[in-house]
Amino acid sequence: MYGQVDPYTGQVVKTGQFDTLFGNFLKQAPPELRPGLASRKEALREAGAIRLALQQNQRRKQYEQDQVAEVHTAELDNIARSDPNDNAAFDASRQAGLDLLAKMDLDPQIRLQAEAAWRASTAKARMQALIAQDPRRAAEMLSAGPVASDGMGETVRTQLGAGAQGKEATVKGQKTPDEMVAQAFGERQSPDSDTAIPLDAITYLKSGDLAALKAQANNATAPR
Repeated sequence: MYGQVDPYTGQVVKTGQFDTLFGNFLKQAPPELRPGLASRKEALREAGAIRLALQQNQRRKQYEQDQVAEVHTAELDNIARSDPNDNAAFDASRQAGLDLLAKMDLDPQIRLQAEAAWRASTAKARMQALIAQDPRRAAEMLSAGPVASDGMGETVRTQLGAGAQGKEATVKGQKTPDEMVAQAFGERQSPDSDTAIPLDAITYLKSGDLAALKAQANNATAPR
């Protein structure tokens, strides 16, 4: 549209539609105004090129957001329909969403927030699927597992805190959070297990979601 300008010399190296339109406009202008209009040509070119670039960037961002929303909705639906104990299927759905976010042109801090929000959403969907399948087991797991107050289960603070808690529990002979979750599932803790839901199913949850899921699970197990 606005052609191509050498950034070092400021000279136009390739004309565009702007040059044609501006030339036609200049021919139609009164002769006494043409010199002044011609002197503004390059300033108008630069302003127009910047405005067009911003519009294109905004359209690209909107397209990416629409793509992410579509994929995330589909993957959350997959998680809701899948067996909550199928770690491979869950990991594949969660990773598909993370891969899409990695392709987006995001500020690093915004990317971290988006990834944390996606992990929280997938953890919530998985726990809802577990509540539908086995509400008592879900209630026990939700009561046993910790949750990060900021909803970011993978923050360094949470990881270090869980590690310190694990060491302290080992010294005192108490159960670590992982062992508590394993007990809630009625299973031995096994890092190679393909069916045991890992601890991050709880730690990725936002505190508000955790409370709501607890209530949902408890209501499902309450005597009728």
